[in-house]
Amino acid sequence: MIKRSFYISCRGEECLKLVEALKRSLNVNEATISISEGGILIELYGYKTDVKRSWSKSRKIVSAYKKNLEH
Repeated sequence: MIKRSFYISCRGEECLKLVEALKRSLNVNEATISISEGGILIELYGYKTDVKRSWSKSRKIVSAYKKNLEH
């Protein structure tokens, strides 16, 4: 089992929408998501493959969300 932390920059309502999308995608034993003024801190705990898979999914969700904002 491993623990990893990741930070995603965002602001206000953008953070709330990202958190909702991320909650559905995380597939680990334990995940903690904290929202601060400048972004989201995600702490994942689980098997190495599950943590890697969850982070990969999270990056894709964030990337797609930010891409939609540009259009």
